[in-house]
This record gives sequence, structure tokens and C-alpha cells, in this order.
Amino acid sequence: MLLRENLRRGRRVAETDWATSGTIRQERDMGREEENTPFTCENCDREVLPLSNGSYRNHCPFCLFSKHVDVTLGDRRNECGGLMSPTGLTHKGGKGLQIIHRCRRCRAQSANRVAEDSVQPDDAEELLQLPPA
Repeated sequence: MLLRENLRRGRRVAETDWATSGTIRQERDMGREEENTPFTCENCDREVLPLSNGSYRNHCPFCLFSKHVDVTLGDRRNECGGLMSPTGLTHKGGKGLQIIHRCRRCRAQSANRVAEDSVQPDDAEELLQLPPA
């Protein structure tokens, strides 16, 4: 009954190990608090603090590398998990400066806003080294 109700309401559901739990686990997008947590950069090994301006931290402010973890913005459901190299810098109306990242594993490309007004703003010298995209 729970499965049918969740499907009717448009909630995502996934199979679990029936032998251990006997229930259906609900998948959901992480909330801003769960998602905006500190992490250690897998490229430069520095500690990265969460953003303090109400946005999501999605790349290292020191080396500008990201990690391929989203299918859609903020869902953290991509199984690739490859490191994403900063390959360029662009400006989009309404979004401002954005770093273009390309995944080293699957070659996917994405754009992430530059973090400026934060406890750890993006390194200006690293940004200036990126070519225009």
C-alpha cells in the first residue's frame, strides 16, 4: 500500500534488500543542510567549508576541481563520481561568472557558479588562469 501511495504522489522509490529490511526505502533529494556540508577535495586534499551565502558548495575554492555527483542540480545521484577539471570561465546573464568543468571519467561537461561572497571564496588567481569558454 505504501508503495502504491508513494508512486501516486510522484515520490521516488527504490528496491531494497528484502531479506534484511522487508520494506521499501524512499529515495529523496537531499536538503540544502544535508548537501551543503564540508568535504576534503579529492584533487588537492584541502578541507572545503560549506558556503555561507545560502548556495551549494559544488567545487573546491582552492584548485577549482569539482566531482561528478549530480544528475540534476543538487540531487547527488550520479554514479560516475569522476573528478571534474576546471576547463574554462564564462559569464551568463542572471548567473554571473561560471566555471566550466569536464569530467575526467565520462567527459560530461557542466557549469558551476563562481563562489564569491563566502567564508572561502574561489581563488582569484586560479580563476584568472582559466581560458574564456
